[in-house]
Amino acid sequence: MKTRHWFESLAGCHAGREAVALATGPSLADLDDPSLPAVCRGRVVFAVKQALLRYPNADYHILNPVHLRPYDYAKLQAASRLAGGGRRPTVFTSNWAANAPLPGADYHFEKRGCGRKEQSLVVTRDWDRSLLAVQHERQWGPGIMLEMVVPLAVHFRIARLIIAGWDLGPPGATTSQHAFPVPNPIDLYPWEFAATIDASGDYYRWVRRQGVALELLSTRSYLAAEIPRVNPTEALE
Repeated sequence: MKTRHWFESLAGCHAGREAVALATGPSLADLDDPSLPAVCRGRVVFAVKQALLRYPNADYHILNPVHLRPYDYAKLQAASRLAGGGRRPTVFTSNWAANAPLPGADYHFEKRGCGRKEQSLVVTRDWDRSLLAVQHERQWGPGIMLEMVVPLAVHFRIARLIIAGWDLGPPGATTSQHAFPVPNPIDLYPWEFAATIDASGDYYRWVRRQGVALELLSTRSYLAAEIPRVNPTEALE
């Protein structure tokens, strides 16, 4: 496991660069095999959970306990090498269940307030609490994008962040849809999607104030319409 000093040294490590975050929503499957590497090429890549299986050449792998499965990083590294890469991603984890590092973790974040609606970021909209320079422990979003992926991009001072697969679902839905088979989907709180969707415009504007241009590579996302959508061709520009 890496140290807190190591993590703090990453502040600004990708200043001014563009990045792609691959989430696990259905729209990730809309990216065909030629389009996905083209969009990722030359950019910092965050892969959420099983999205690493689509793009093993990612720079960062982001995990929490939800729908956790084992990852053979040596095998994925070999696949990445065939694709012109070959590095093992840096693995960041959080764990609401026991606050213990997950398997393969290089660095682990503790999490606060899980299951407490009144403390969630989408209800309080105290987005500054998600800044890793302000609060190292992760505040419950809910959702790995709010808790880890976007805050890491801000911490690294990414200039443009294109997110594929951040789709959510209709307000009131209690299960998520995924681009990958999920044998035992967990139940969500009935308010989660509605609150996240309702807060997403405000969150987008906050992210912009942090210097990150956020875009969605998705035609299926339920997030606020004011968040720019791009197609694969536009993402290459």
